[in-house]
Amino acid sequence: MLAAESRNRRAGELLAQGIAGAEIEPVLGQTAEAVHCVPLLADRARAAGVDAPVLRGLANVIEGKVDPERWTASLTAPRPAAKREKVRAA
Repeated sequence: MLAAESRNRRAGELLAQGIAGAEIEPVLGQTAEAVHCVPLLADRARAAGVDAPVLRGLANVIEGKVDPERWTASLTAPRPAAKREKVRAA
């Protein structure tokens, strides 16, 4: 758990309140490293062919591409079961 005084925790709380990622540092009055690092890490993961949907989603929230409530709801939404291929006996 992050300490209540953590800049990154506070940044996450501000994101959840609907504050845009670009506005977080001015509101905090200091740097929250995750605001810059998460989108960079998501880009690197994508470039490396790593599927990281939670990281990508958080980066989208920080960059203002996805509403925080919508993203949070997507984390707990039921996923459809994967389609199973029918295996034929030879």
